[in-house]
Amino acid sequence: GPVSPPSAPDPTTIAGRFTTAIGDPIAGGLIRLRRPDGSVGGTSDTDAAGTFEFRDLGLGNYELTGRYGSAIVTEEVALTGGTENVQLALEAGRTIRGTVTGMRPEVFDRVSVTVRREGESMWTQNRVNDRGEFELNDVAPGPVRVVADVNRSREVSKSIVMPADADITVTLDFPPSAALSGRVTRNNK
Repeated sequence: GPVSPPSAPDPTTIAGRFTTAIGDPIAGGLIRLRRPDGSVGGTSDTDAAGTFEFRDLGLGNYELTGRYGSAIVTEEVALTGGTENVQLALEAGRTIRGTVTGMRPEVFDRVSVTVRREGESMWTQNRVNDRGEFELNDVAPGPVRVVADVNRSREVSKSIVMPADADITVTLDFPPSAALSGRVTRNNK
């Protein structure tokens, strides 16, 4: 809703900006706040200037997580009263390049590749080209699972630890037993 200018600072507020590694604002990023007891205290979408705000918080140590696409950053914030200004900056992620193998080329247009993190339900969908190749950009460091799926019905995945300072190459191989079952109807071209 509309944000009225505060006449006096709230007892405890986190006011922040979500930016890229070089300081450009990220609009439409998702910010999640965890309370000191570990429960989720709220979520906020960033505006065009990359700003977000959580008001009327108790004192203590909070955890802010900013997500945008497959990139993620987490920061601890100690609230001692007044307004705490925070800049959440994404580290420039690295690239995962790879190839999906073990299937016929005409199936590639139904394959999508995603990056998933523990406990994360948001991911960006990426298509493969007509040689089964894909590229996932700006993947934040840490453990991830690279998943290829066909029409969301069959999938293969590989768990990797994404380095902070290097690109990585993976091959996702569909085993022969995963042949498409049922009748395959082809469009006559």
